[in-house]
Amino acid sequence: DGGGAREAPAASVVGAARFEYQVTLIDQTGKEVFNKTRVSFIYPAKRRTIVEAGIPILFSAIDQARISADRIDWRLAEEFIDILEEKIRVEKLSLTHERAEIIVNGTLINENSLSVGPMIVKAVLFDKAGERQNASLTLINEIAAFGQADFAVHVPLAAGKKTVIDSERTKIIIEINRR
Repeated sequence: DGGGAREAPAASVVGAARFEYQVTLIDQTGKEVFNKTRVSFIYPAKRRTIVEAGIPILFSAIDQARISADRIDWRLAEEFIDILEEKIRVEKLSLTHERAEIIVNGTLINENSLSVGPMIVKAVLFDKAGERQNASLTLINEIAAFGQADFAVHVPLAAGKKTVIDSERTKIIIEINRR
């Protein structure tokens, strides 16, 4: 029957945060020779190609193929941003004191299977007492799928004030631009 045709909700841009699909292959005698159910996802405004590799059946023996999709969790593109942000991590974080500023350097690692951006990287500095001292931000245009990008956030310090910044309390906040 071809099955699996499901309409996305009426919205600007959607994706499926999760869906189940079933692939069934039937030979010339009408016998089901392969049946697998799997789970996948579709990023907003993208298409998903499903490939089932390594099936131990001769192609010439297949008479019918049925694919169906079920339990589709449609999400607006804006909701996917939270999912994407969860798969961006910070590595190699370091703080350097230069003149009247602290430079926060690091590397963002994109563990998503698609490029993300633009994104804002915020650095929030705290002193040894846990008091917030200052914050600043920088913009990263894009990070390729499974790629990385270095960043530097220049955070000015209060003039004439002797403050010891606690590098362990430094917070990095990543926000993907919600176009």
